[in-house]
Amino acid sequence: MKCTLIIICSLLFSYNSFSQGGKKMSTNHKNIIKLGTETYFVGDEFPFNISWETKIGARQSLQFGFLPRSRNYDTDKLNGIGINLAYRNYISKGRTGLQGLYISPSVRYGILNDKYEYTDYIYSPNPSLPPTITKQSVTEKVNSFAVGFTFGNQWVYKSGFTLDIGGGIGYFNNNTSTNRVITNNNYYFNRRDESGITPNLTIKFGYAF
Repeated sequence: MKCTLIIICSLLFSYNSFSQGGKKMSTNHKNIIKLGTETYFVGDEFPFNISWETKIGARQSLQFGFLPRSRNYDTDKLNGIGINLAYRNYISKGRTGLQGLYISPSVRYGILNDKYEYTDYIYSPNPSLPPTITKQSVTEKVNSFAVGFTFGNQWVYKSGFTLDIGGGIGYFNNNTSTNRVITNNNYYFNRRDESGITPNLTIKFGYAF
């Protein structure tokens, strides 16, 4: 919660500082393409976001997010994809377009697959005996869900450059299924749930048109 309070105070300070520079701001835009992070911190499998925000009212918008995830090492191959949907209501007085202070509820869902291998060495109490070596192959599938509420500020400049900063709180739930195969053909399967309340943070750079 301290992190969220710091973010909110920073937003209010930034808003007052930038309010004097209104001549540099753009109002003739209906869409923004953005790149950045929109993370729920604890348990977040999809921290990076490619998003499109589109105007649906005088001071409202919808934001659609695409959340890719990939890692490819010799013994570790991870890939996944997520989607995010957010509604925004801009509340700054005297501002038009997709800019100023906003409040935004959002929801996201993603699926992640991770395959990796590792070797275990089990040493005997008798130092003259060699260690027992087992190789394990693990496949994990994660279903990730989160819903949250964000308070933030978005600046849109006449150059088209945009900056979006926000903070809030959310609920996340990760359901993980694990298949584990060991060299001697022993096979294990388990399922676990991880959920909780966590701060969220948004920092995105984009272009308005």
